[in-house]
Amino acid sequence: MKIEEILKGSEYSLSQFSKEQIAQLENSIVDGNNENGDVVPFVKCIIRDKQIELKPEEVVRQLFLMKLTTEYGYPKERILLEYHIKSVGRDKKERDDRADIVVFTDNTKKQPYIIVEVKRPKETNGFEQLKSYCLVEGASIAVLTNGDKIEKKYVSKIDKANKTNALEEIERLPKANETLDDIINHRFTLKTLILNDTLQKETLKDVVKRLEQRFSANDSSDKSFEEIFKLIYCKLYDEFSSSDNAQEIVNQQKYQNKSIEDIDDSNFRQLEFRANGDERTVANRIKNLFAEAQKKWKGVFGENSVLDMQDSTIKSCVFELENVKLFNSNLEVIDNAFEYLVNKEQKEEMGQYFTPRHVIDMCIKMLNPQPHETMIDTASGSCGFPMHTIFYVWKNILKDKGLDVSNLFSLQNKPQECRDYVENKIFGIDFSEKCVRVGRTLNIIAGDGQSNVLYLNTLDYGNWNKQFVSDERWQKKYHNGFERLKENCVDTTTYKHFNFDILMANPPFAGDLDDTKILSQYELAKKDGALQNKMGRDTLFIERNLDFLRPGGRMAIVLPQGQMNNTTSKYIRDFIASKCRILAVVGLHKNTFIEHTGQKTSVLFVQKWDEKDCPYKEDYPIFFATMQEPTVDNQKNKIYVQEDYVELKHYSYETVKYYIRKQDNVKVTSEEYDEDINKTEYVLKKVDATSTRPERISESVFSKLDKNEQKQYKELNKKSQYAEKIDRRIDAESEKMEKYKYLERFKTIDENKKWRLRNIQYVLKKTKNEEQNNDLQPQIDIDKFLSLDVEARKKYKSEEVIGKNDQPIITFEEYNSFTDEKKKLCIPVSEVREWSERIKDTHGHIFVKHDLFNHDPELEPKGRYCKDGIAEAFIEFAKKEHLSFF
Repeated sequence: MKIEEILKGSEYSLSQFSKEQIAQLENSIVDGNNENGDVVPFVKCIIRDKQIELKPEEVVRQLFLMKLTTEYGYPKERILLEYHIKSVGRDKKERDDRADIVVFTDNTKKQPYIIVEVKRPKETNGFEQLKSYCLVEGASIAVLTNGDKIEKKYVSKIDKANKTNALEEIERLPKANETLDDIINHRFTLKTLILNDTLQKETLKDVVKRLEQRFSANDSSDKSFEEIFKLIYCKLYDEFSSSDNAQEIVNQQKYQNKSIEDIDDSNFRQLEFRANGDERTVANRIKNLFAEAQKKWKGVFGENSVLDMQDSTIKSCVFELENVKLFNSNLEVIDNAFEYLVNKEQKEEMGQYFTPRHVIDMCIKMLNPQPHETMIDTASGSCGFPMHTIFYVWKNILKDKGLDVSNLFSLQNKPQECRDYVENKIFGIDFSEKCVRVGRTLNIIAGDGQSNVLYLNTLDYGNWNKQFVSDERWQKKYHNGFERLKENCVDTTTYKHFNFDILMANPPFAGDLDDTKILSQYELAKKDGALQNKMGRDTLFIERNLDFLRPGGRMAIVLPQGQMNNTTSKYIRDFIASKCRILAVVGLHKNTFIEHTGQKTSVLFVQKWDEKDCPYKEDYPIFFATMQEPTVDNQKNKIYVQEDYVELKHYSYETVKYYIRKQDNVKVTSEEYDEDINKTEYVLKKVDATSTRPERISESVFSKLDKNEQKQYKELNKKSQYAEKIDRRIDAESEKMEKYKYLERFKTIDENKKWRLRNIQYVLKKTKNEEQNNDLQPQIDIDKFLSLDVEARKKYKSEEVIGKNDQPIITFEEYNSFTDEKKKLCIPVSEVREWSERIKDTHGHIFVKHDLFNHDPELEPKGRYCKDGIAEAFIEFAKKEHLSFF
């Protein structure tokens, strides 16, 4: 039976345990009869060494016992289950409370050390009960687990005088050879963080959601973005401060072929973003980190900014975030978290949405930015376009130098050209200060302290001096970046025209502008010579963005589909055609922005007319393409590339009888048992301390004694010295393969689903009146038993048949013809398990399914998971057309 079937009523999930542990438990499941005579799953308990019924809570307990005995190394001799807790209720009567698992300090089992409260999956209660157990028993450590989302470990802070106990969370349990002090005070370096990275199991977005919950439990939720963002800022700085250690890890892995586990980190810097210590200690440590980060990375927060949350909140949130590794992660991981943090309602009011990273990468591949070229995003949001442009150019710089390009958002040192590129060539503008702060943080880290991400209103450029530049606080944050922006400006009096090589943007779609002062600056706001009362922001952004480009400069802009084909928008298309060569139009899938809007969008690619780079033509080909693969489903979940797998398992069974010798609890075979009980021995009836007679003698010695001496001995009943046991041995062979290969070989999945009936018979129960069973056969098989009525069945009990199970094989079709009752008495001979797994690219990252470009040309098998897409087709088109940038 599968564990999934046992846990059906518990919303099946056992995320805390490995597939191997779950499979090990599943392989040991046997069918048995409970007290009601029903056939139910049983398993031999790891600790109690007997068959027990496997209910949902017991599944979690047996799996957790595996972890305790194997991963943590606690010997079985130190563990008890259903341990009686000597507590007294309010009525002053002793309560019969029992702890699910207790680990003792030593084999005497006198002092509980760890108390574990086990719940079925999805149950979360039990904290108070656990706390009281530890108080009564004086246990040092408490664990609450449901096998899924809840696995909390605590150290007990018992106040004996006041009879109270406070449980303080710890990050992991001590192993059997460790002390509690080793856990509380242990070294935690970048190596430790890599080995314990939370993002190996879940997304940063999920962690941030829990951060919000912890924050809101103690502080005002309206400031959650600001304060959680500060914590992520601190966490990035703490990891950044271990840059030398990161380089050492890379060097040892690359040049000494060492695994991360084998690297000696005794001289590594200890990370400070940790929750160990009392609330005040943790809060002071994190506040100091924040102050140091602000000195290193200026211009993200105001000069007098501090962590504005209670000490208890800081510790609680740090505990949630401390095992998350931000550097060397896929940038999309951080993007998603920041997107979640930025106030969604604020963005949607103006129809401004975060651009999916695969759309950004397609645009960058098609515009092919070079290290000498400047790039700007005029509605930069969290700086997806600028950051991915940085990575694209960095990769080319590093390749030219023969350096590693596997992980660009990392702590590894980079050539000066990489830092210069960020400092002098990359710019971003946004009118949301929250978004600007996110973008600045990523750019500052990439650019070693420099950032050209500015808080400005792109459309209202005539008001920049008055609204922004003259503001002293704005100057402190943005002065250096603004001065570099001005270097690319044709006229710094009006800020209308710039000389950027590349512009990429996803401007706000919704919301009209009705300010006539702003509208009067735009040609597109004038229709038939008359100034319009209002205009869509996306339309104005088209004109404004073209003003940012130099002649020959190129642009990719995300626009509503209507701008491409509505008759009312023809004058806009004519305007664009008069200013630029239309390079390409790529229609995005309707689900691309489904999280925010159902509006269909396209990406427009243009190059400004220029005698050298893009000479004017009246007639020329345009590249058109439509995205076919949805990257998000209708439930707003990203669609990751997956492979379907099949595991084919073959089983053989043998029922064996063995014996346990009671005096030493040793397991012996039937042959050893037969040999032993056939040896007749005699023992003294009464042992006298002064007696010199041997306590036990053989039959040959006994026969030589006289009658009086023989009377002092009695024959030993050796059968009583043994306990008889029956066990069903299972041998399993498994073969794993991709589903398409399986089907090529076997045609259908069901072909290999086969069963046998259990190797059991039914025998009459012993009764006081033997005559009442004379009309029934003493021994019957399964089919005969199932044909009996209910009353007749009660007179039989099941009995395992010793030996190999050679029952006829039952095919899938035969099995389906059985009654449910008979199906329960079948065991699999061969079974097929199907599952899907997300494919990882050559850098170990899962990736979204799309047809915009070849995500990873090196991934095998080539052309199956990653294949050429729209970007590659455009590149061929660009080369054929001799476009200047290819």
